[in-house]
Amino acid sequence: MRPLLSVLVSTLVGCATASGGPVSSDADKADSALEGGDALFPLDDTSTDTPIDTGAPIDTGAPIDTGTPIDTGTPIDTGPACGAIGQPCCGSACAAGGYCYATQCLANPTLVTSSNDGTYGGANCADLTVVHLAPSYFQKVVITGRPTAMAYRYYRKTSCGDTVGKLVPGGGVPLDATGVYVFTIENGVSDSSCTNPNLGVYESWVVVDGIETPHIFNRVFSSGCGSYSSCASVSSACPPGSV
Repeated sequence: MRPLLSVLVSTLVGCATASGGPVSSDADKADSALEGGDALFPLDDTSTDTPIDTGAPIDTGAPIDTGTPIDTGTPIDTGPACGAIGQPCCGSACAAGGYCYATQCLANPTLVTSSNDGTYGGANCADLTVVHLAPSYFQKVVITGRPTAMAYRYYRKTSCGDTVGKLVPGGGVPLDATGVYVFTIENGVSDSSCTNPNLGVYESWVVVDGIETPHIFNRVFSSGCGSYSSCASVSSACPPGSV
């Protein structure tokens, strides 16, 4: 298509004569007629137009950067656990409350005593003047630890000033298949004397596999004895022949 200005000029130059015949310039304006109407900007014959460029799509730019993905940390270790009671030892270590035995973490042994005559200062009290027969008891002892292990119970009579532990008569005792040993002491005859060698305060503990339990205290008094009639009164009791 010719430029708009050249079309207008060629139209003026080629005006018709009085006889209606074309002037010589008409041959040059064969395509100068306004196409599609007489608008100032006539529509062009699309048969000769350059087709719309369907080339590469518009570049919308680099994709939006959503940043570095959130780091959720090191994946949880699903490997074999160790260190807790009942689990393999972590090397040779176990968590608090346990110890390593043959590559397995076991619970520390325990010692618990009880009586029916009250407590004093956190210690169980047993009264020699009172008769204790089954199902009652003068004192009950429960030891727990590794199943079938040997448990060794030690004591010292603190009311006599003892500082060295002694193994209880009979030595060690075997724990059963569940790791428990229970025994009770009865007092079949009332004794209200003030000379019974059992009067006083005892500190005791147990050792299993070389692991020592926390120490506990027991007190033996006699309510029929004027000098040692209460649990509190035996703090320095040490009769002759004390055991």
